[in-house]
Amino acid sequence: MRYALISLLAVTLSLALPTQAGAQSSRTQTRDIYVFALARCFTDSSATFTPVTLLRGATVTDKTGFLVSRNAMALRYKHYLESRTGLPHVCAVFYDTKRDRLEKKVLQLRHLYTRKGSALKVSESAFTDFTGNSAPPAAPAPAATQP
Repeated sequence: MRYALISLLAVTLSLALPTQAGAQSSRTQTRDIYVFALARCFTDSSATFTPVTLLRGATVTDKTGFLVSRNAMALRYKHYLESRTGLPHVCAVFYDTKRDRLEKKVLQLRHLYTRKGSALKVSESAFTDFTGNSAPPAAPAPAATQP
């Protein structure tokens, strides 16, 4: 009986402790970061880069420094490109707190995709096109007719 109570207590503690650790790691802070995105389309052998952009007030986890909305950004970029081209894309969003380190990553990836003998078509896209920071142009109001 005593052994059963001790093992039950051990199991309960082992289940409770990871939950508390997970709750601590979910604390977030807002921070200014630099971000760029890369999209690959394997159907037409193309790569699309966005310029390095300052993203103000991004939500980042305290413990891991993980950008909370990175998956949503990549998904928006994917939908944006697929709606424009009609082809499937694989997208990734890269970020850092230092612009220099991120620009170095951009140069490494560009060099990888534009090296001699590569058949990839490399193009640029504006970052504000898919983050929702820029609104689409408003439709003109219909002209009022005078009786």
